[in-house]
Amino acid sequence: MYDCASFYKNEQIVGEALNEILVKDQSVKREDMFIISKVWWDEVEDVEAACKRSLQKLGLEYLDLYLVHWPIALKTI
Repeated sequence: MYDCASFYKNEQIVGEALNEILVKDQSVKREDMFIISKVWWDEVEDVEAACKRSLQKLGLEYLDLYLVHWPIALKTI
């Protein structure tokens, strides 16, 4: 299981490691991993774009779980 988030700023380096083991070495299969990333609260206006950025940085086609990181209300409803 890999836990990433745009706020952690770890997606690029995790993506490089994933490329090493999934593409170059082929020592692990993608389906044997569970990869999580999270959208930060200031990116929720366009979650789809934020998710695509995360996927691009990670070098993946899909995530197993995508969450709102530290969800808070910005407006009183």
